[in-house]
Amino acid sequence: LRASTAMQRLAVRRLSSAVSSGRPGARRAAADEMADAAAAMEDKKGSWQKLMGGVVNAVRPACAALHPVLQPLLDAPAQRRVEAAVNIEDLRVAAKARAHAMVFGYLKSGADEERALRRSVAAYNDVELRHACLHGIGHADLDLSTRILGVEAALPFFITSCAGQRMFHAEGEVATAKAARKHGLMMALSQLTTSTFEEVTAAHPGDEPGTGGAKCLQLYVWRDRVLLKEVLDRAKAAGFTSLALTADFSWVGNREEDTRTGFTVPPNYSFRQTVDALKAPAWTFDFMSRVPYGYKAVPGADFAAESLVDFIASQARHFLDPS
Repeated sequence: LRASTAMQRLAVRRLSSAVSSGRPGARRAAADEMADAAAAMEDKKGSWQKLMGGVVNAVRPACAALHPVLQPLLDAPAQRRVEAAVNIEDLRVAAKARAHAMVFGYLKSGADEERALRRSVAAYNDVELRHACLHGIGHADLDLSTRILGVEAALPFFITSCAGQRMFHAEGEVATAKAARKHGLMMALSQLTTSTFEEVTAAHPGDEPGTGGAKCLQLYVWRDRVLLKEVLDRAKAAGFTSLALTADFSWVGNREEDTRTGFTVPPNYSFRQTVDALKAPAWTFDFMSRVPYGYKAVPGADFAAESLVDFIASQARHFLDPS
């Protein structure tokens, strides 16, 4: 926490200096850059993508109106699978059955041949919990609470960050925050969140000791330091108290599963994605019933997330510059 606080103070101090030294029109320049990126992204779309995007946008109002009636019916099989689940593997199977193929593939996969992922999972098999017998200790006597980055939590682990969660669940990061609050967990929020800082902290304020809270922001150091400072200021005002700096973004992992499924954030309505959408009616109808989501931590980003992919990439591209 001390390291995170010191880093945040240093970042804010440097960014404040950059602002005060004068970058007139910096916010306007960023807005213009986002608008140009959105226009360029639209120009890149093929005829099929434009057609399907237009169809989806046209039927959104009707889907939204029918959502309260149809969505519970479409979700009934998934709900039954969840209620019948007895372990994590059952939940994985239930998620795969409901989700779009590329969505599930993104969540469950790693990079290249997934050796690091398999080793990380296998490492937990080497941990043996030795319980004391005949010591008179029951379930009520166990206390697993701890402090993580200065936040008192009920369990000794926290929910890590993941970008674009409204692609996976209609409520996105807010749903994750609600689950974390239910179990008293600390939660980290991605800088590429599709819910606002305020929405997430309202769902899990962590205002009582031992209840965790949405208190940690995962951070990319963007090229535009003025834009980055605004993100930090908004996060601090919303109640975030620590930062998790992503420092390994200089090399983007080769996620083979994403290539196989044609993954994009958000869907680009390719022919392959359209076919897979028909195979996942509950997910698809839920997606079509909602307003297109965007990256809510990006100041002035009044565009759908799909329009800002190149802009976000350009902000992080300086990591690749050895100078």
